[in-house]
Amino acid sequence: MRTMRIWIYLAVAVLIPSFAAAQEVAAPKLVVPIPDAERGRFLFASKGCVVCHAINGVGGSAGPALDAAADSSTVDPVDFAARMWRGAAAMAFLQSMEFGYQIALTGNEISDLAAFIASPERQSTFTESDIPEVMRGWTIDEPFSALEEEWDPWGIDSALSDLDVGRIGNMTRGYMLAERWCTTCHVVDAEGEGGDVGPAFASVAAREGSSEEAIRDWLSVPHPNMPEFLNLNDNDFSDLAAYIMSLKR
Repeated sequence: MRTMRIWIYLAVAVLIPSFAAAQEVAAPKLVVPIPDAERGRFLFASKGCVVCHAINGVGGSAGPALDAAADSSTVDPVDFAARMWRGAAAMAFLQSMEFGYQIALTGNEISDLAAFIASPERQSTFTESDIPEVMRGWTIDEPFSALEEEWDPWGIDSALSDLDVGRIGNMTRGYMLAERWCTTCHVVDAEGEGGDVGPAFASVAAREGSSEEAIRDWLSVPHPNMPEFLNLNDNDFSDLAAYIMSLKR
């Protein structure tokens, strides 16, 4: 009997810690993005940050200049994201006024932007030529506080509510997609560069009945003599359609 009692005690001693361990919830893994300053440089221009912020004297002045300190040696994406959050309402308002949509950024992209903002070396070679051609001349040259009387700050709520109605095509990104996927067969810009297999994008925009919705729907369906765009999604087609219609004169 005593021997049986000892075995019961041993079993309990073994099972209780095992049961407790099984009840523990595994701690979530911390994912830390690897910042890429060169990609951040590309994003700063292509996403439209340059419209409101200047680096190396290039860009707008609606928001503060983002030149890196000469002795900058650390990148803190979390602190950078926190600074963006503090200005989120003003940025969303300006973006909706200037572009017609709110810029979307992933965690990795915020990390890349933070790396560029902290890199004097990468910033020193930033020039007007980094700005996509379709976006040149869009820079806002007055501080946002000076524009508030002209742009009613109470309009922020209505501007943001408009964004919820639906995704408005990103013309800048559409231009970049056109440059990558369409120039072999089409002239995609006002400069007349590109192929002549298909119609120039400006002529597509000028056709009677052309609209962003019509062009997007047409692009999303395979057609003879056109490749099947397996690498593009519905948002990409919306962006392309928005860019094409921006060429209408």
